[in-house]
Amino acid sequence: MNPNDNLPSTKTGWLTKQGGSRKNWRKRYFVLKNHELSYYEKEMDFSELKKATPLGVINLAHTSIKQTLPKEVSKKNCFKIEHPLSRTYFCSASNENQMNEWISVLTQTINYIQATIPKHEEKNDWLTKQGGKHKSWKKRYFMLKYNTLYYFNSQSQLDKPLGQINLVNASIIMTDYTINIPNSFAILSKNRRTYIMYANSAQERDEWITSIRQARICFISSDEDITKITNTKTEEFAKIIESKISTDKIIEISREWAKKRPLGLCDFEDFLDIMKDLSFKSDTNNLQNFFGKFDFQGTRTIDHHPLFIGAILFNNNLDPKQKLNIVFNLYDLNGTGNIDFKELVSIFCSFDQALIDPTEDQQQQQNQKKKSEKKMGNETFDSTETISLFATDNACELFKQTHKDPNKDKITENEFVSRLLFFHFGISSRLKIGHFLKTQK
Repeated sequence: MNPNDNLPSTKTGWLTKQGGSRKNWRKRYFVLKNHELSYYEKEMDFSELKKATPLGVINLAHTSIKQTLPKEVSKKNCFKIEHPLSRTYFCSASNENQMNEWISVLTQTINYIQATIPKHEEKNDWLTKQGGKHKSWKKRYFMLKYNTLYYFNSQSQLDKPLGQINLVNASIIMTDYTINIPNSFAILSKNRRTYIMYANSAQERDEWITSIRQARICFISSDEDITKITNTKTEEFAKIIESKISTDKIIEISREWAKKRPLGLCDFEDFLDIMKDLSFKSDTNNLQNFFGKFDFQGTRTIDHHPLFIGAILFNNNLDPKQKLNIVFNLYDLNGTGNIDFKELVSIFCSFDQALIDPTEDQQQQQNQKKKSEKKMGNETFDSTETISLFATDNACELFKQTHKDPNKDKITENEFVSRLLFFHFGISSRLKIGHFLKTQK
């Protein structure tokens, strides 16, 4: 059961909040959902909130709520949200009743989180982190508590964190193979900033990755985001499945196109031919829209592999094992019973591209870019880079779980199927294939 399911109900409303540095007071629209209290510049309904980027997010784990004393602030009907390793937030309600309501529901939420969220081992140690603006590398002392990773200038300044990383819905990926820095890993946070750091050894890096993943999994959000992602292309793929085309035929068509376009790239005319081969019937406008959902860089070319993989993944007549057997055979073009590391990365890329809609992701990037321009020049990866990072990380993890021999560069069909059926994928807002395989039956 999701630990968020029994949290107190969502609460929204206006509060006047004191700024963190200038200490001026401004009205903000607050939204309490699950274990987070977010605030926005204007009031929005829930459909708008899903797409909006908050001005700030307060992680309620490890916090406490108290009514302020008159000597602390001049505002009436005021309460404070305290965190031992972070700032204290002061908020003022319009009247005493509103203040008491907020204190009550926030206290219930915090008590529930602290009573029900599984405790994980806290971790403290040194890592070298890349700066967000100047890209210089500096040693920082990191502390993992609940769902937040804090970093400090030194062990003697633990009351003054330089920054904190919200691990809720964040993705952690090993980056040795992608940025060529030994023992490195990256955290792609919910607000799309990417934090890159490295440890002194591969063992230390693996310990950090394990600890962060354990901390994060305690706070995964509801299946709402998963459903939203896995449903973006359901309608189009359903038309392929309704055409009653056999899986053997899909494999045959896939291999024919692998010979025609060895690199996987095809233009819109190729796409129309593939759709014709798959007995997909639709008008040109719908086909152009479907094509656009795979055109992640707006180049008018797409990779044809996710088309065939999507036709398999969205077929509810197949169980997860059958799906994986078929996917393996799509890539085992020579029929050797083995695929190599690059082919495995390509499979993970295709999984992701088959399930997500780039137009929504691009809009999120544009919103984040506007926000970043007002603040610091935070690094973010575009859609294709992010997919590649996740794919490489998951391929590395799967190979590591499968082979004790680091020099072995092949994986068999049985290893591929058995490992992916029980493989612990990173909980991210992007790669949901583990959840998808296990629930679509």
